[in-house]
This record gives sequence, structure tokens and C-alpha cells, in this order.
Amino acid sequence: VHFQQTHLGEDGKPLKPDGVVGPNTWWALFNPSGPGQKQGIGDKTERYQDIIPDGLPHERLAVLEQALLIYTAGTREVPDGSNTGDGVTKFHEWFGMRPAPWCAMAFCWIVYQALGRLPWNQKQAHVATLWRLCKGLGMAKHLSSDYAPRPGDGFVMVHANDTGHIGIVVRVSANGRFLDVFEGNSGNRFALRRRRVGTGDHVGYINFLRDEKTAPTFKRGLTGE
Repeated sequence: VHFQQTHLGEDGKPLKPDGVVGPNTWWALFNPSGPGQKQGIGDKTERYQDIIPDGLPHERLAVLEQALLIYTAGTREVPDGSNTGDGVTKFHEWFGMRPAPWCAMAFCWIVYQALGRLPWNQKQAHVATLWRLCKGLGMAKHLSSDYAPRPGDGFVMVHANDTGHIGIVVRVSANGRFLDVFEGNSGNRFALRRRRVGTGDHVGYINFLRDEKTAPTFKRGLTGE
């Protein structure tokens, strides 16, 4: 399931995380990196103004700028599937851990670099545990709530077996149904993916800045629109 949560199929769309090895998952298993996993969005739009929306407050902008640095550096695993190499190892070193799935590590590292602190007060490499921790702190916003995500929020997926995947919301579509998300450990790289709200075990968002009562004024629209 974790493999499906973090890879694209031959059609360039995120795999359905159902544990079933269908045609798209088979294709991804034989093509876990390279052009097939780089496609989607963002690979031809590297200009700052094409990715980070206008109108963000300082701290949200700082988070996305840190994520953009990781993205434009081409951060990826070397060799594929190793959870190490080419910019990935620093996340493990910061955590003091051996190589392991690193989406939550990258998320924590980026937030710390941007803010100089972790609002949830501890390094956490396990997505489901981080989600529960943020729930206890009032930062987790479940899909069942009326919360509308904004750039800089954590985008969280949690599966029934307690695995998960996390990224950072970059852009929100005008209708609020689609998001562009920076994701670590996605196709063996730090990627920019398009996600449909509520699919793929998407459970909600982490608003670690606790600014949900402010009216968002950021520019809406997905990358390339």
C-alpha cells in the first residue's frame, strides 16, 4: 500500500492504495523511477511564480520556499528504493535514524528550517503517529470538518494498517477539489503531485500555524493554470 501511495501509474496519476496489484501497479513496480515517475506536474514549471501562489503570509511562504529548494535541487534516492542518497540522507541524519521511508522526515525538516521550531514539539518520522499527535494539539483538520486547506498545510493520508503518507499543500484549485502537493518519498524523489481531495486514504490536513480563523487571501489555481 505504501508503494501505491508514493508512486504514479502509467497514466501519470497516483496509484489507488488498495493493496491490489493491478495493471497500473504492475507498471509502477517495473518503473519505480525515471520519466514515468517524474511526470505529472511541476517538471516543466520551475519558476518561483509558477509554483508558489501570491498572497501568502510570511510563515506559510517560508515553508513553501524551503520545500521549493528541495524540489528544484532534484532531491531523489540513489539508488532507487534505498531511502538514501542525493539530498535524502540529510533527513535521516537530522533524525538520527537509519534509512527508512522519509516523507514525514522531509516534512518535519522543511517546517523546522522554515520556522526554527517544530510546532508539534518533536521529530516524528511516522505519519499516522504525527497525525494523532497533531490531533491532540488541535492542529489536525479532518476532511469531515468545514476546514478549507491553504498552501503550507500538511496533506495527510493514513491507511487502515497504520501506514501513511504526508506532503505540503502548494496550490488549491478554484473549486477546492484538487491540490498540488510537495511530497517526499514519492516515486523515489521529492516530487510535486496533483491530488484530488478525499481520495487515496486522504484523511485531512495539519494546520500547524493555527491560523484557521483568518480569512485566506492567497491566489487560487493549480500549477500551470
